[in-house]
Amino acid sequence: MKFNQDFIKQTSKVAKSNAVANEVKVGKPMSPADPLLSRPATLSESPGWHQQDGVVVHVARNARAFRTPKPRHDPEEFSLRSSYGRFDLKDGSAEWRQLEQNVSYGDLPYSCTGLIGQTPMYL
Repeated sequence: MKFNQDFIKQTSKVAKSNAVANEVKVGKPMSPADPLLSRPATLSESPGWHQQDGVVVHVARNARAFRTPKPRHDPEEFSLRSSYGRFDLKDGSAEWRQLEQNVSYGDLPYSCTGLIGQTPMYL
């Protein structure tokens, strides 16, 4: 027998780091003056389902897919989906981006599609 380093079993796992982006390449940037930004910014610290002013909002951290309101809410009544994400940047700032707007998810082949390459929190 001969010692070969290629066959040594790894005994410790590499720790996963919280992904912090240097540059965000998904969606469209939102202006801080955008009146629509107030709702996601207000609810961003409260994960789960919310209903405010007749609008259903889902808040998730490190999301991997877009969500739909079913089975909690009627898809006929809430047939459009808009998604927003907060991306934390390396310099400590955060950027809000609009990922999709007024998408009729009932017409999509898959209503819960994945977010490619990013793990934002979205509403």
